Amino acid sequence: FLAYLLKVEKILFSSSFQYKKEDILNRENIIPCASSPFIDNEFKFASCSVVHDGWELYRLEKIKTIVDFKNKNNAKVNLHVCWYNTSGENCNLCEKCTRTYMSLIAMGEDPHEYGFNVNEKVFNHSKETFEEAILKKKKIGGWDIHKEILRAWNDNKSLFKQNEERWRNTPFEWILDVDFDELMENFDD
Repeated sequence: FLAYLLKVEKILFSSSFQYKKEDILNRENIIPCASSPFIDNEFKFASCSVVHDGWELYRLEKIKTIVDFKNKNNAKVNLHVCWYNTSGENCNLCEKCTRTYMSLIAMGEDPHEYGFNVNEKVFNHSKETFEEAILKKKKIGGWDIHKEILRAWNDNKSLFKQNEERWRNTPFEWILDVDFDELMENFDD
């Protein structure tokens, strides 16, 4: 209703998952979700259309796009990725917050410049929670794990591995030694 009143012509809806173009065209390997490019892109009302934006990018590619924009334009960026904190700030402890700030760190960025309030205590807590939720498969609030999440963590590990020596003997070295391929192989959805 608000889009109609404000005469908005296009609503960009951020994608949740990455899809290969051929999977979208063939409607294969689609993760069941209330939102998808072939549903959202068909939604129109009055003179407004919806675009399911970024479905062709992996999460790391999305973050890299934001990092590049911030650095190129000297822009202030305040990401809100948290599902659990409704105040507009990130909780910094849930899986999604942790995965996002770990991506930023692996890219050589300061998470504080992106809306995260992290320190060594938070890093240690996140590592311990990761071990409980993923390695020991315990249900922990904010850490709902499935194979797609493990794939995203494996992408993060690959990013850290590109500069492995830098991360040894730091609070982040633990990710270098996690065998995500084995975890995915033995994971029960």
